[in-house]
Amino acid sequence: MLGLVWAGGAIASDYRFWVRQVVVENVTAQANGLDPMAFSPHCSAAELRHLADVRRDHPIWKVDLAGIVQGVMQHPWVASVEASRRWPDTVVVRVTEHRPVLLLQQDGLFYVNAQAEVFKRARGSDLDYPVLTGLDGELAERNPAVARRILREAIALMEQVDTSGELSSLDLSEIRFDSQDGFTLVLRSGTQLAFGFAEPSERLERLAKLRSSGLDTTEPRRIDLAPATVALVSPLL
Repeated sequence: MLGLVWAGGAIASDYRFWVRQVVVENVTAQANGLDPMAFSPHCSAAELRHLADVRRDHPIWKVDLAGIVQGVMQHPWVASVEASRRWPDTVVVRVTEHRPVLLLQQDGLFYVNAQAEVFKRARGSDLDYPVLTGLDGELAERNPAVARRILREAIALMEQVDTSGELSSLDLSEIRFDSQDGFTLVLRSGTQLAFGFAEPSERLERLAKLRSSGLDTTEPRRIDLAPATVALVSPLL
């Protein structure tokens, strides 16, 4: 027992086991299969080290890893954090950022991630995402579960568009929501595609048939795909 106490005291006084550096690893590109050379992080290492608040020249085994995670999660762009010790003297903080897929217009523009989480007010230099309009702010405050469901359905509609092969979410300028009429997609060309509350895959198949028959969606028009069996096409004045 005396030997163990002596060994513990020796390690405690051994400066080789005191924190010398805090390494921040942003693994967003790796986690999402992105090109790391093209990825531009929104979280700087300096900001994250500040939030981690790790004392240097402090025994590494006394570092509060849970406290580091809690601190770093305060950054609005951080989606998840892992903190670990790398013996003998390094603390590693691995961060994954939120990835916006949609903008929510509600008393300003806000970023929404793929999990339908609204996480930050949008900035003017990064606004190239479809915008969801029509989601009432009072509804979101009164019934956040319903608001979250509307966001999920809007994102699911975007995913269906991407997998359809007929359109891409890059073609979308706006997703309009109406509590009575459902969802309408507004393309960058100005064309409006009314989907209503119906299953989008069948509506996208119907759109594909219309386009193969000569319908030009690059000319602004309204295409109502909400009815069960027909599509109504009208010019936009």
